[in-house]
Amino acid sequence: MSAEKVTFQYELAFEQPADEIWAVIGKFDTMQDWHGAIASTEMTGSPTEVGSVRKMTTVDGAEIFEDLTAVGERSYSYRFTEGKAAFPIAAYQATISVQPASAGSLLTWNASWSVYEGGLSAEESKAIIAGVFKGVDAVKQRLDAQ
Repeated sequence: MSAEKVTFQYELAFEQPADEIWAVIGKFDTMQDWHGAIASTEMTGSPTEVGSVRKMTTVDGAEIFEDLTAVGERSYSYRFTEGKAAFPIAAYQATISVQPASAGSLLTWNASWSVYEGGLSAEESKAIIAGVFKGVDAVKQRLDAQ
């Protein structure tokens, strides 16, 4: 079975400083607080320790398991891999980071994964991931309303 590697990146500019954005999204166990598709998160381990696992339950009841693989020591970032996805992709890994920008900050969420013949196409999987990544737009709307 042949695999195709797929990548996707989503960027979102904020007027607020990076530390303010990171205060909302920077904890590995709080995605339910800022992403409308996530109903709850359970942690095995600490949300700041590499090797910890989060089990997220979506609002429609699907379960997603992700492993924390890196935490930025001098930057606002963390990297994770997906142990069990809510749809048929493999070898998913992603990084969420926030960096200072000229007029506020820039959030970047990038990922790579594989799709296989007979499953989702690269474009179908990108459309799903893009929809997931757009969940961060709620953070911008919330902070802009304050």
